[in-house]
Amino acid sequence: MLNKTFQNLKISIVIPVYNVENYVERCLQSVVDQTIFSQLDIVIVNDGSTDDSLAICQSFAAQYDNIKIISQENSGLAAARITGLDYCQEDYITFIDSDDFIEDDCMEILLNLILSYNADIAQINYYAYFEDGQKVKSTSNTSLKVFNSFEESLYDVLIPENYLRYAVWGTLYRKPILEQTYFREKDHINEDIFFKIKALKAAKTVVVDNSAHKYAYVQRGNSLMRSPFSEKKLHILEIYQDLLTMDLTTRERQLIEVKLILSKIELAEQMNDKARNNQHLAKVKQQLMTDIKNFNVSEYKAILDRRTLTKIYLGKISPALYRKAVKLYMTIKHKFNKL
Repeated sequence: MLNKTFQNLKISIVIPVYNVENYVERCLQSVVDQTIFSQLDIVIVNDGSTDDSLAICQSFAAQYDNIKIISQENSGLAAARITGLDYCQEDYITFIDSDDFIEDDCMEILLNLILSYNADIAQINYYAYFEDGQKVKSTSNTSLKVFNSFEESLYDVLIPENYLRYAVWGTLYRKPILEQTYFREKDHINEDIFFKIKALKAAKTVVVDNSAHKYAYVQRGNSLMRSPFSEKKLHILEIYQDLLTMDLTTRERQLIEVKLILSKIELAEQMNDKARNNQHLAKVKQQLMTDIKNFNVSEYKAILDRRTLTKIYLGKISPALYRKAVKLYMTIKHKFNKL
């Protein structure tokens, strides 16, 4: 039986929707099927869909009083989430991407985690779901971890990523820590990174249960291959630079600087082909390579594990060599994490 305190608590779920007619019904049905559905307030933000997505959402809203739809002109994922937050009235807030879906006890587990550990943020695990029905766990680590400081949570989300991840979904937030909106409309790519790190900084306690694979991250296609390079990806460097303007300890600053150099290594490798035929990108890559070469690893040895140091050394030798090592690691991880 759920206790009275638990039963009185409610969750706002923000679901941005844009042209996902083939996925959104499954997403919404998974929300309706939640064991604590009566404690949920669902805010659907129709971001200017031009297919049948809105009609599908309207059919659900007509059946359930706790589902509301807000429509706006197409403005992007970050803007849709900002709009959704304006309509969140409940004690806790979470996000679901409209092409994904959740297991029926997902919200109950997240709320129990928040209450059990008096946490400001609770995160459960996820699995990659392929349209052929294949499921691949995000990690073989099934332990639970509690973070009681920003430095500790920042290290985990930036470096080993053993527990915390950038994605805002699969995570429940106590409403007061989101009083300031951390989404930025200018972030049309990697929009989760700035939000998640700012939210972690505002939180006193964060709990992660890696044993609960309750969020299905739908893969459109047959693999977890990275997307090809585009100039938009360079925006991630601006995000990390902006995060460095926060009030940080020396170690927190160093952690972000390490993630920044790792991002530069990845970008330098990804833009290889395009840089050969584009003078502007060639200059950008040259600057990235200069930054990588000048990065003084010795200043960061005290805060980094061997795996991260190896990544940086490989990147300084050759970004392509770094990419091959990462690709091999991801292939092995994918093979052994099938559900």
